[in-house]
Order: sequence, then C-alpha cells, then structure tokens
Amino acid sequence: MTNGELIRAVEAAGFNVLLTNDKNIASQQSLRGRNVAVVALPLNKKRQLVERAADVADTVHRSRPGQHVEMRMDGTRRAKKVVAEDTVTEELPAISPFSFK
Repeated sequence: MTNGELIRAVEAAGFNVLLTNDKNIASQQSLRGRNVAVVALPLNKKRQLVERAADVADTVHRSRPGQHVEMRMDGTRRAKKVVAEDTVTEELPAISPFSFK
C-alpha cells in the first residue's frame, strides 16, 4: 500500500490519526484537505513506546486534521500543516527526551 492509499484507508475507516515510524511521510505525502493527522514516532522500540504511552497519547490529542506531527528523540514536538500555499509550523510543548536504551 502506498502512503496515499494508506492515508485514504485510514480516513475511510473513520480514524483521525495515523501513528507511524516513517519520519519521511511528511515529505512524501500531502495532507492538504485531509481529515486525518499523521504522528511520526521518534523510535520503533515497543517497550520504550509503551513506557511513554502518556506522551504519545498527549501528542495524538494535540494533533489536528491535516497536520504532520513529529515527535523527536530530544523531546521536542513539531506540527506542520499546509495552509493556502504556506507551511505553518507549530512547536508543541516539549516532553522528556527519549533514551537509547
């Protein structure tokens, strides 16, 4: 499934957010006019993500339709959305940094 197909399937299934480890999806797929947000997780280590479930849930809660939200290892979170022809960037409140356990 391509990224575009995946995002259409997520929307068709009624989901509001797609969680992914694909940090390049923002440069590969536009969310203009979409009703879904994409949240890119900082790592793919299940144990660490489970330990940080509250931070992931907070990020999902703060995401808005059409946004690409990136969670970074240093704890910063950035949301980007294309409005008209401009990319609007919003810095979300930082969380504790992730570790490389």
